[in-house]
Amino acid sequence: MPTSTPSPKPSPNRTPAPTQAPPSIGKDRASAIPVGTPGTVGDWTVIVTNVVPDGTAAVLAWNYLNPKPAGGRQFFLVAISATYNGSKEPAQSWPLSFKTVGAANLAYGHQGSDYCGSFEDALNDFKDVFKGGTLVGKLCWSVKSDDVSTLTMYAQDTLSVGSRTVWFSLQPK
Repeated sequence: MPTSTPSPKPSPNRTPAPTQAPPSIGKDRASAIPVGTPGTVGDWTVIVTNVVPDGTAAVLAWNYLNPKPAGGRQFFLVAISATYNGSKEPAQSWPLSFKTVGAANLAYGHQGSDYCGSFEDALNDFKDVFKGGTLVGKLCWSVKSDDVSTLTMYAQDTLSVGSRTVWFSLQPK
């Protein structure tokens, strides 16, 4: 009895692989993660949920003892959520570090002339967090008004081995 060998089926058309991989989102200032988009910072998922470029009035209204920003500066508020995805429980939230930088290429931190004082809904960064727990709150920096339109936030999980710096846009979509 004759047997037939089935003929090979044609393979579907395939798109050739790109010659260069697209840049990783959040790996540098130029590819900063857009507002509202999650980014992985060590064992955390961080989302910038809102940006208030001039939060000066809100910060001063919250606590009359807060110092006014120095001349040529304003308070810049950023609302974030940070969800813990790691296995160590409880985790401390203080190793999450958030800073900003603009066109002047000088980082803004949370001390000295960059300090805002106390403000409503400040991120509680001394809270124990368990897997799946989410911190929600605001960050604030006193920044040069000339830097506002170019500010980008960068974040690090200072206790995660191999954690890289992750960049977040602070500009509207």
